[in-house]
Amino acid sequence: MKLHYSIAGAGVPIVLTSGLGDTSEVWTGLWDQLHQQARALIWDLRGHGQSCADPLADYRPSLALSDLGEMLAAAGGSSDNPAVLIGHSLGGYLCLQWAIEHPNSVRALVLIATGPGYRDDTARTSWNEFVSRLPLPASVQPAARGLAIQNDSRVINGLASIQVPTLVVVGQEDRNFLAAKDYLLRKIPGSQAVVVAGAKHSVHRTHPEQVSQAILAFLQACGVLPAADHQSIGKTGLRPFFGQ
Repeated sequence: MKLHYSIAGAGVPIVLTSGLGDTSEVWTGLWDQLHQQARALIWDLRGHGQSCADPLADYRPSLALSDLGEMLAAAGGSSDNPAVLIGHSLGGYLCLQWAIEHPNSVRALVLIATGPGYRDDTARTSWNEFVSRLPLPASVQPAARGLAIQNDSRVINGLASIQVPTLVVVGQEDRNFLAAKDYLLRKIPGSQAVVVAGAKHSVHRTHPEQVSQAILAFLQACGVLPAADHQSIGKTGLRPFFGQ
């Protein structure tokens, strides 16, 4: 399948993955900043935007993960040159799974409004039923809902194995994912989080400046990007949390 992506810049590879129903356009502002200091790539999930509009294409979750791997390689990422993975919702879940299964290829994680999946079969079934009814924009193939179907508990079971710097970003009004944020902080060693006041699930879309600043500050603090002066988190409506 031919996937649409845009790439620019040089240096550390960074791959930004959107959630179900979104396209790479949601990342434009952050991407413009990142590719000035790194090699940053944004892309459309299969069945989204400019990535294959074929309704008969295969939309298994495993293929979404393979697509992410293809994008990581396109950005120059590998076990010898680990990449930063940034993802929203489904995109964040894919980033978690990739980091668990391919730890040597990941330098850092940024998870925006991301959940870890389910260990309980009944809860997972309820999630899959919710996904099957989820409204999608006209730019997305209805069958692409299949990318978000969950079949096992491998991600939630593998969180403790993640050893790279991890930032969790969530909107203060995104109630379900506030709980997910707390869980990720408990399970991923050394992880930290930022809560954006007044924001809901699409926090990166509604509050792009705050989210971009939080991500840039995080990547600077963990040495991925060069250090630069920036406003303190407390002056931007962001609340930091640190894992235990």
